[in-house]
Amino acid sequence: MEQFKRRNLVLRKEYMKQTILVSKKGDEMYLKRQYMSINRRLVFSFVLICLIVEIGLCSYILDWRTIDNCGGTRSECRAVEGFASNAGDVNNFGGYFKAWGRYGQGVYGRADGNDGYGVCGHASGDEAKGAYSYVPGVNGRGVQSRGQEYDFYAQEPGTNYGARSSIRWKRNIQPTANPLDKILQLRGVYFSWDAEHGGDHDVGMIAEEVGKVLPEIVQYEQDGIYTRGMDYSKLTPLLVEAVKVLKVGG
Repeated sequence: MEQFKRRNLVLRKEYMKQTILVSKKGDEMYLKRQYMSINRRLVFSFVLICLIVEIGLCSYILDWRTIDNCGGTRSECRAVEGFASNAGDVNNFGGYFKAWGRYGQGVYGRADGNDGYGVCGHASGDEAKGAYSYVPGVNGRGVQSRGQEYDFYAQEPGTNYGARSSIRWKRNIQPTANPLDKILQLRGVYFSWDAEHGGDHDVGMIAEEVGKVLPEIVQYEQDGIYTRGMDYSKLTPLLVEAVKVLKVGG
């Protein structure tokens, strides 16, 4: 901001010089044009400073550099590296990327090595997140991935997948009505995906059929007819209650 103030002072001095010059010439229109030009340069400088602040230069400590040549025996190579730190409890970004447009990609990672990672995150705090995403759109996806072997693979000994659940957050709790009848209306099928979705042989269910029985676990397209997908894990409560009915009946 100090740089902005100094720039502003220089431009004001230039304006005063032009005022003296114009008073001699008696050309008021010339003065107005110069004044508008100065204002435009001030606005441009201010916008530029705001952009610089937004990408992380407002942090107390910042280290941003590019490395063109990563040859030799170096164990690590970073084409782009950023580091931001501050003493206060505020947000800071080692790197901040934003992409507008329908198919914009704020960060795109690609690794061609046998054991490479397109995007890799590491967090060392007790409650830190190696990767975090938030998508507020109606049809937004926090994470979407596609792999030839696994779309998602849990490698380490921690819990593979966790979903929020606590009696503290739930209201209007009711038992599942007629669980066995619902199970009998569902069917499991073998099928092959179309070419656009890999063409592989698979086993599963038809989401449109499931939606007629358990609409809570199916996500529909905007037309309300075809589906985008379903949450197979939410069949578990229904199966649990259906087994209990069989046990009592047996």
